[in-house]
Amino acid sequence: MLLVILMCLGCALLSGEAMAASPGTVRFYQNSGVREFVVLRRKAAKNTNITLPKAPLNSYYTFIGWTTRANSSKVVYKAGQRIRIRGNLKLYCVAKRTKVDNVFFCKADGKKWSSAVWKKGLLFPEADCGGGTTVIGWSESPNQTSGIKYAMQTKVPKPGTYYMVTVPADRSKVSRSSLAVSSRYSHVYLVGDSRSYFMIGQFGGNPDKATIIAKAGQGYSWLTSKNGGYEKLLAALKKNSKTAAGRNPAVVISLGVNDLSDAARYAAWVKSAEKTLKKKYNCTVYFTTVGPMNGLMYKHFSGSSARSSSKVYAYNAAIKKRLKGSTVKVIDIYGMLRQTAWSSMLRRKNQADGLHYSASTSLKIYNYIISCLDK
Repeated sequence: MLLVILMCLGCALLSGEAMAASPGTVRFYQNSGVREFVVLRRKAAKNTNITLPKAPLNSYYTFIGWTTRANSSKVVYKAGQRIRIRGNLKLYCVAKRTKVDNVFFCKADGKKWSSAVWKKGLLFPEADCGGGTTVIGWSESPNQTSGIKYAMQTKVPKPGTYYMVTVPADRSKVSRSSLAVSSRYSHVYLVGDSRSYFMIGQFGGNPDKATIIAKAGQGYSWLTSKNGGYEKLLAALKKNSKTAAGRNPAVVISLGVNDLSDAARYAAWVKSAEKTLKKKYNCTVYFTTVGPMNGLMYKHFSGSSARSSSKVYAYNAAIKKRLKGSTVKVIDIYGMLRQTAWSSMLRRKNQADGLHYSASTSLKIYNYIISCLDK
């Protein structure tokens, strides 16, 4: 019995020694506490001392010390200081940014326009250099008039100098003979907003074998309302149904710039309308993305900041996603103009408004639509 008691007592003593020597884990984090410096993690026996390291920071930051609370700037411990470990411990880095990388945004000719400190998530700004010139994006080379490498309000990839891609004021006229005519469809119906409406004047009327149904400043509500765009389309289709134009028409819906938050409603509507149009009038239905714009130029022209490049991107992405896999075909006007170039219509006092297109750009858009129809 005595032996058993002694053995149990010995076990208890050993257990107490093990508990006294059980290690605590010291973890070192960035100041926010989101990311741990795993290479610095230490285990130390209780009531032993460790020497605190420096945080492994990049050359942009100077290490100051360690704190015991996330997002605190109060230094509690310095690197090289010895502290006693009494259990698990979390320490947070306190550092100061001492070096920055700059991004310089320049006009096409190299003159400085603005600058910013580079950081992840920095966006290329919308820009305006006046004089009827259209700013359509950014490049790493000066004096570019096409071939946009970076669209406005997309992420700046790295520090450096970037130049506006600009298109001079465009006052050119359109010859009707340069308008494409579909070889696949008997007639083309383009339903749109002011961008389409202005085509009628720029083209000197409706193109051959085509009808433009459009109203300035309009969008989904006009399209679906009584006596609105869809009803006008149905009336035109019915009128032409007994003629050669009614054999196999194409319908192109080109709306959205006036209601960029309505992608879901547009997609749902056009998928439903397409069934009716196909059944009643043998139509093939297309839907276009919204073409690019310059929100800052439009703000300077109209005073409105309701539209922006980033909202156009979001709308187009949503339209493509919602129409993917459907029988409604998407014509990517935005992508075509991004790869080539575009210029804005000159309005009052020859000021480019950043939203509507010059005659030559309207021609490019219309002919691109026809080329997509005829594929």
